Amino acid sequence: MGRVLYDEWAAYWPEHADQPFADVMNSIKKYVVSNSLQVAEWQNSELISGDVAQKLTDIKAQDGGDIAMSGSPTTVRCRLRRDSRVGG
Repeated sequence: MGRVLYDEWAAYWPEHADQPFADVMNSIKKYVVSNSLQVAEWQNSELISGDVAQKLTDIKAQDGGDIAMSGSPTTVRCRLRRDSRVGG
C-alpha cells in the first residue's frame, strides 16, 4: 500500500479490534511503499523505499502466497510497466 492508505488504515484498524476484519488487517504482513514515511509502526508493517520495483520483485520471489495491492496507483503503474518489459 502507499503512504496515504497506510496512514488511514494504521489509524483505523488497531483502534477497531472489535470488528471481525480487524484481526486480518492487524496480523497480516503489510508492505508500505513510500519515500516520505520514515517509519511504519503498525503491527507487521515493513517500509519499502528506494528501488521499489526491485524490492517488490524480491518479495514476489519469496514463498508465502499472493501479494494483494491496496491503494498506491503510482506503484501499480510502475509495476505494470516493469512487468511488461521483463515478462512478469
